[in-house]
Amino acid sequence: MSSSAPVVALESTIITHGMPWPDNLAMLERVEAAIRAEGATP
Repeated sequence: MSSSAPVVALESTIITHGMPWPDNLAMLERVEAAIRAEGATP
């Protein structure tokens, strides 16, 4: 975080409690990949 690179905070309640496994894991992996593709850190 000291490099001034963008960081994206993710709200995790919907991922943890609002979606069934393994759909929640797959969705989280897609979201994190999209964030990283834009040069930010999830």
